[in-house]
Amino acid sequence: MKRTLALLLSLIMICGMFAACGQSDTHRRPNKGQKENNTQTEPGTPDEVQTLTVLYTAEPSILDVARFLGLADRTLFFNVLEPLTRVEDGVVVGSGAKSWDVSEDGLTYTFHLRENYWSDGQPVTAEDYVTALKRQADPNNAFAFASDYYSIKNFEAAFNGEASVDDIGAAASDDKTLVLELCSPNVTLLSTTDFFPLRADIAEKYGDTLGTEADKFLSCGPFTLASWTHNSDIKLEKNEKYWDADNIRLQNITLNIIPDSNAQLASFENGTLDYLNVSDSDYVNKFQGRDDMSEILIPAGRTIMIVFNCED
Repeated sequence: MKRTLALLLSLIMICGMFAACGQSDTHRRPNKGQKENNTQTEPGTPDEVQTLTVLYTAEPSILDVARFLGLADRTLFFNVLEPLTRVEDGVVVGSGAKSWDVSEDGLTYTFHLRENYWSDGQPVTAEDYVTALKRQADPNNAFAFASDYYSIKNFEAAFNGEASVDDIGAAASDDKTLVLELCSPNVTLLSTTDFFPLRADIAEKYGDTLGTEADKFLSCGPFTLASWTHNSDIKLEKNEKYWDADNIRLQNITLNIIPDSNAQLASFENGTLDYLNVSDSDYVNKFQGRDDMSEILIPAGRTIMIVFNCED
């Protein structure tokens, strides 16, 4: 099998990409001969153990859903945590929630949770999602994306210190039922806002060190956080306790943290990475000429807003 070279007009980060890759029957990678614990197969036949080594362009800030700062953290959350919903092919689908009801006035969302488990075997409950929202509304955590949640009742007031976090519109009526109350209708709520869970006992146990190391984090998504060597790599392993584990085909993922673009290209060229997004025309032409790589041309459409200075 060959490494896949993605030729992009511009680089796109796709959240939840590894879970999606894990649902495919095969992945493309360098043919380096038989691997340990793998059974050598005919070309085009999936290896017994499915692994993937990919580029991660930045070191995560902190793996705490109430204190993270950027896209690198959020992308990882989608693979090691289970949000209430995900967006697949432009459609909102249930993840942590198997279904939900919306009141006629659009102000009340009632989520019915799946049977899912944390990596230590404890069930994921509605209260875990409430805990995350309360910590995100707590001004002491200075949540960078708080404004995304302002449509939730009293969330903005709590974040500004004008109300208690206990007054926000999030409640667990039982272990499998989460109710969100909004202050105004928000038809894009589930397509633009992430709702990740967090256990209160884990947050209390680790305090300010929560999410700073792999052993100070708990998973409930398609993969578990096996190790985190800062500024080097992150290793993920398939979470056998995940509710949809039967449809996750990847067993291991290595995220190599390589900020420098030249080092990224060198790592791909020497076979360290299984695929790379490339837009530099010189490297596109160079890689296209190699018979041990295959390429996929992906046009990247995007919306750009330009704001003009009309005063100076």
